[in-house]
Amino acid sequence: MAKKNAKVVIDEADEKEASAEVQEVEAAKAAAVAKRKATNEAKKEAKQKLIAWLKEDPKIEDDIHTAIVLLIKTAAKSSKPRAESINEQLKAVLVEAGKDGVSEMAIFKQFKIGQPEMSIKTRLFVKVKDPAERIWVRFFEDEELYKVIATGADMPEDWDGYIPTTEVSL
Repeated sequence: MAKKNAKVVIDEADEKEASAEVQEVEAAKAAAVAKRKATNEAKKEAKQKLIAWLKEDPKIEDDIHTAIVLLIKTAAKSSKPRAESINEQLKAVLVEAGKDGVSEMAIFKQFKIGQPEMSIKTRLFVKVKDPAERIWVRFFEDEELYKVIATGADMPEDWDGYIPTTEVSL
């Protein structure tokens, strides 16, 4: 029968072996990071040299010159299209529903957003750089609905929520 209060005893050899393995893993990680940084630096230098060479007006065919310039420009861009954010999706749902509103439960089921998060989102919809893009959303507790009460720069008359400033606050 085993003792209930038995303590595990780690001998010093096992402890040293474990710390040696940890050091090996850390060294491998550091080497990989250094190699990646060196590769990125080499790519940046090569790109800068190529751009400088192209600016000197080299004697190459126009279609090759255009292809090289296009390759440099497209390499800087992401090949993956930008995904629509949750804020944009939520804004689209609210605008589509308009004055009819969207139920609190529907928003929670679709976006996993509750009342505290929605209060932040409604403030963000009003606090945009371009006042013409503002969406004034209010939560009606008795109906448990979020409704768009106005859009655009003009604040609704009965608005009691966040009031945006004229200054752009970043």
